[in-house]
Amino acid sequence: MSENFGNLFTATTQTHSEANALLEKLVTTARAEAAFRRVLKLVPQDKEALERLVRLHIRHAQMNEAVEAYQELSAVAAGEPRLRPLRLLLADGFEKSSDARKAESVLEQLRREKPTDTEIVVTLAEFYKRQNAQSALSMHLNRAVADYRKGIDDKPTELALWHGLVQIMDLRGRNDAARPGSA
Repeated sequence: MSENFGNLFTATTQTHSEANALLEKLVTTARAEAAFRRVLKLVPQDKEALERLVRLHIRHAQMNEAVEAYQELSAVAAGEPRLRPLRLLLADGFEKSSDARKAESVLEQLRREKPTDTEIVVTLAEFYKRQNAQSALSMHLNRAVADYRKGIDDKPTELALWHGLVQIMDLRGRNDAARPGSA
């Protein structure tokens, strides 16, 4: 039994190496995908292989495949921090493939989950700027200020909330309002 497990481990490690080598050399997407799928046949819940598969599809603007691989990963890695950067990459991939609505949806879902996560709030604001959606940007920044103020009311000693509020005020062009908060 342990010998079979050792063989499986060796085969999985070797296949991981092959997949990584293909990815590094940027050989055809199909070959790299096949190598990652081979890993997933051996170890169906291999999070690293799924994550690399998502990144591979995003890099080659295969967004439907990237979403499918992400859904597989999120099923086996629910709640893990590795999912957040992938969702940001998905949003970026959607935007690059001219699907602004899906990009906005991904970013908005992230914002709803953590309304005072400054990276997400700023990323969404930058997205609206790139899309030249001034009314959406204004509404988003006003909502973010309200979220930060609510957070500060609940936890006035939380410095991250104060810094986030200052950053959002700067984005709104309200440097005069941001100055007292940064002190």
